[in-house]
Amino acid sequence: MLARFVLVIVATTVSCSSRVSEDEAAVVGTWRQESADAAIRYSFTPDHLVAVCFPEAHERCDPSTVLRGRWWIHGEDVVYKLDSTPLKALGVEPRPDEEQTIPLARFRDRSTPQVAPYFRRVDERI
Repeated sequence: MLARFVLVIVATTVSCSSRVSEDEAAVVGTWRQESADAAIRYSFTPDHLVAVCFPEAHERCDPSTVLRGRWWIHGEDVVYKLDSTPLKALGVEPRPDEEQTIPLARFRDRSTPQVAPYFRRVDERI
């Protein structure tokens, strides 16, 4: 009886921990941020991993330049922290890994016209 009770608790914990909130669901996917002089591609996964790259125009990301890290929601922001170690292999001395933020509203509200830098969901993978 005790074993069955423990099994139910473990199964419930595992199934609940894999769910994402409504805000997290709005973030999950691949996004492209564009300005006059640069493009950044972000890929947010349901398990809170993020990949970021800086492609040339509409080119695919070079796998050796993809930065990876973790993301979370804090208040009204999506916060992410990347491991910039891969840049060192390319001879670039990166800034110390710092937390970066994107307003959560940029993921939620797709009806309001945005000003540059433009931020949109794309059907691409990093």
